[in-house]
Amino acid sequence: MKFITKAILDAVPKLYTQENLGDDAIVYAKWFDPWGSWSWYMTELDPETQRAFGLVIGFETEIGYFDLNELQAIKINGIPRIERDLHFKQCTIGEVRSTVASR
Repeated sequence: MKFITKAILDAVPKLYTQENLGDDAIVYAKWFDPWGSWSWYMTELDPETQRAFGLVIGFETEIGYFDLNELQAIKINGIPRIERDLHFKQCTIGEVRSTVASR
């Protein structure tokens, strides 16, 4: 499984292009920790630095920056710890929040 695909890289907008959209910002990809409860929903990306922006669900649910290189580097016994959700479909941050709130 690829951590990020060319199709996602081609689709996701650069940092700050959705900053005024709030919950209407489009989420292009999701990563998660299959052994934990953390998830990262990417709305924007700097393709050169792999610094992403979006919704992070962990100890709290918050909007912020995260580094795809750092997520990809997390391993246990050489096995990647963070995975991209292959079944994720683009939606808005508001839709993600609604889904999370209904759990």
